[in-house]
Amino acid sequence: METFSIDAVTIVAKTWIREMVWLESTGSTNDAAKQLLESDQVEIPLLVITSNQTSGRGQRGNVWWSDQGSLTFSVVFDGDLIKTPGLISFAAAIAVSRAIQAENAALDPKLKWPNDIYLANRKIAGILIESFIKRGRRLFVVGIGINVNCNLLMAPPLIQRTAISLNDALHRPLEIERLLIQLLNQLQQNLHRVNPLPDELIGDYAANSLFDESARLTVRLANGQSKIGQFCGFSRQGLLRMKSGSEIWETSTGHIESPTNTQ
Repeated sequence: METFSIDAVTIVAKTWIREMVWLESTGSTNDAAKQLLESDQVEIPLLVITSNQTSGRGQRGNVWWSDQGSLTFSVVFDGDLIKTPGLISFAAAIAVSRAIQAENAALDPKLKWPNDIYLANRKIAGILIESFIKRGRRLFVVGIGINVNCNLLMAPPLIQRTAISLNDALHRPLEIERLLIQLLNQLQQNLHRVNPLPDELIGDYAANSLFDESARLTVRLANGQSKIGQFCGFSRQGLLRMKSGSEIWETSTGHIESPTNTQ
């Protein structure tokens, strides 16, 4: 699959992004974004994008595989006004889902807490959110990887079995710049809903969850322990809510191990 390019003038004109940096190749767009922010010359919101990410990172230190034709980028924005950071992943996941549906309304992406998007029970996108303080200013970096026009036959065997691309789903290549513009504008709208309308945002996320409420799930917690329980939705802070026996517990970090296999 050939590499693609994105026009910075078009992105700045049609989205909330104030500066775009295109990299022919980079290890991680999140890392590249943080390095760029060491200079006071870049403007925020900042978009860092590449057609060749060689060392992408996922949750729990996993490697995010991408190939030419994948859409991999990071958005940096000011987070001082975001009162519930745990909902940023909800805002980003819904943005990815709706950008995919804008390409074809028949597609039905599902959201796997905390940061994965599935299509036809296969992983199509992932999100990595990081935050840091720069000169007293809180910044968030939202990294997103989507299998758009990539050739999954080039992927490792496990990913071939568990992932899907939009090209596979629609049997045609997609215009990546159009998809990106749709996604960025949806992300902006969703971030504006984090503070005043968290219940609406959480409701949208829950309505498109990969799991129905009452599903029995195995969750591996950050400390390495696994707990089995009944899925009970999400809290107003974006925490996963589970029930084990008479106990209802919540977690902000973890990995749902079953009933679905992941990339």
